[in-house]
Amino acid sequence: MKTLNDLIFHLDNVPLSTVPFHSDVDGLERYFSDDFPVHMAVHALNRKDMVENDYTKLHAHDVDELNIVLGTKDLQYKIGLEDEEFVVGPNTGIWIPAGIRHSSNLVKGEGYFIAIRMDMNTTDKAKNLSKSLKAAIAKA
Repeated sequence: MKTLNDLIFHLDNVPLSTVPFHSDVDGLERYFSDDFPVHMAVHALNRKDMVENDYTKLHAHDVDELNIVLGTKDLQYKIGLEDEEFVVGPNTGIWIPAGIRHSSNLVKGEGYFIAIRMDMNTTDKAKNLSKSLKAAIAKA
């Protein structure tokens, strides 16, 4: 039987290199859970010096993606969208429609980068979790 505790998920520290088109980089730790009802990855950033090389290559998904950059005033992220690149600072949101080639690479700074993909199977997983939890609460 589902309980409210089933709404809380532990995010594991999973290497960035386990994701296609990505490689590991010093100063970035990726937190992710396969069990979470949507595809969400939280990247903890701590890089005082500049990252010399891109560690994420341009790629596309067949679903929309939301990226969120939060951090201190020195945080800089290089966002690639198709053939253009943008350097953004903290407190920035990036909407990436399905099919748009994109990349995101830390330049320097401290904070968090959050990536959320709008996968259909995860949407179904979220609906099923909500439905079963509501049914369990109604029975209680």
